[in-house]
Amino acid sequence: MVVRFWSARTTELRLPDYLRHFNNRVLPHLRSKEGFVEARVLTQSDGVVVEMIVETLWTSLEAIERFAGTGPRIRGRGRGGGAPLDLL
Repeated sequence: MVVRFWSARTTELRLPDYLRHFNNRVLPHLRSKEGFVEARVLTQSDGVVVEMIVETLWTSLEAIERFAGTGPRIRGRGRGGGAPLDLL
């Protein structure tokens, strides 16, 4: 098993929107990908800003590369023009 991490920031007020987007759009998309096992969203807040780390578990590095390509990437928006990763 291989874990893929990515991080994002939002505000306390926008966190419910992000989690709804993750549960309704991102998670179903991930579940449709061969090699995907599970995902979790970890959060830490200072009362205003929420730092998030999303962990996705995959059967292999090859499964991650089929999903995300090779090498590290930094993006400001999710695939298909989804919600911004930085929701401040």
